[in-house]
Amino acid sequence: MPRLLLGDLYTQDFGGDVAPISDSMARGVAAGSQAIMWFAESGDVVVLPQAPDLEYLTYLTTMMGVDRENLRIVVPPVAGSSPYFLTRDRLTSAAGLAELRDALAGRTVDRIVALMPDAATAALATELGCPEALPGHRFFSQGGALLANGKACFRAVAAGVGAPLPPGGAARGRADARALVVELLEQGHPVILKRDFGGGGMGSEVVALEAIPHPVGAQQAVHLPSTDHIDDYLDERWGWLTNGNRFPVVVERYYHGARAIFAEFEIADEAASFEEHGEIVHAPIAFAEFIPAPDLPPDALDRLVAAGHTLAEGLRAMGYRGVVSADAILLEDGEVLLTEWNGRITASTHIYRNIGRRLIGPDFNRCRVLGEFVGWRVPSFPTAVARLDEAGLHYDRGTRTGVVLVKGFNPEDSTVRYCAVAESAEAATRMRAKVEGLFGPDGHRPKREEA
Repeated sequence: MPRLLLGDLYTQDFGGDVAPISDSMARGVAAGSQAIMWFAESGDVVVLPQAPDLEYLTYLTTMMGVDRENLRIVVPPVAGSSPYFLTRDRLTSAAGLAELRDALAGRTVDRIVALMPDAATAALATELGCPEALPGHRFFSQGGALLANGKACFRAVAAGVGAPLPPGGAARGRADARALVVELLEQGHPVILKRDFGGGGMGSEVVALEAIPHPVGAQQAVHLPSTDHIDDYLDERWGWLTNGNRFPVVVERYYHGARAIFAEFEIADEAASFEEHGEIVHAPIAFAEFIPAPDLPPDALDRLVAAGHTLAEGLRAMGYRGVVSADAILLEDGEVLLTEWNGRITASTHIYRNIGRRLIGPDFNRCRVLGEFVGWRVPSFPTAVARLDEAGLHYDRGTRTGVVLVKGFNPEDSTVRYCAVAESAEAATRMRAKVEGLFGPDGHRPKREEA
């Protein structure tokens, strides 16, 4: 029986009032939804919000040894819906269901794999008569995706199961937020304020009584002359922090210089099992990651996995099923504090599961480091592939080192995302310097090569 793969990178539960995004970002999200194809196997049916980049699709399926001819790709009709998202009306309209049933050709769906399963995913499973094919169907059908990705819910569950947290709390009103900020500032600590929904540091700001010129994990740092100016700050930023007063804001102590690490788990009916760990590098927002996390002290890894497992079991008891990332910070004294959860297939999952285990081999985490980098400006996807080949930097199956392009060309900023497979994080970083020297900052060859 076939699997149904949904490229719902940014779902209906997270659109609209929750986290409205620009058209430019929406187009980038639609391109990013093609990441679901990393999980494809021959015979699968893949559902995308837009037709895939055929050059990227050919590259990916060739790299993974998947028979392109045995994949069925469905793009549900748009009608009056957004062309960038797999909304409920696109997935469950009569025309959308007809296209899916035609692609399934009478076969019953064995498993539904979604980048970010939500209520629309659950509705589709129900319409197709296979709710059991979506793990956690009942949880997602009731809007559980918001709980499994919200920072306020995370803090409540983490506190409830005894997981280590930074000092702070979730504030549903301005007075509570102000009290938390004042308390931390008067203790001499900078403060990070986080929107309930937002990733990669783009939904966070640091507030401090001293200048922090290079904040990490936040899009900006605000220097307040004294606590008397907190009201002025909240007057200006409260609408943004709370999505127009719709959602709580998380207020926590900010630890400058901490490392951002994570552990991912697969939550099944029986238990939550540890999958992999890594480190995210911010400057100031996320731009790279290393899997496994390099030079992580064994005791810190043990604490990360133990705390993450406790958190994942709490989420399992709520009814969630699938991948969850327990994000954390590693302090200079070795303490590990959890900072959020992400109940979905993350930007890391396909790196270690597909490039790591499927392409390199099941032992990859004992002999290789995967360094993923964003923002490489190139003229086009095929030109990037050609230049990697010319430079001898493309992934080599014999040495099990080299560069794999992990995301298609983004026309909004002319970039691709890639993974440097190397023996160490240092070697991956050196490989990055070689890769990004293939083109100039404008995405074209350096002039010395064009002469």
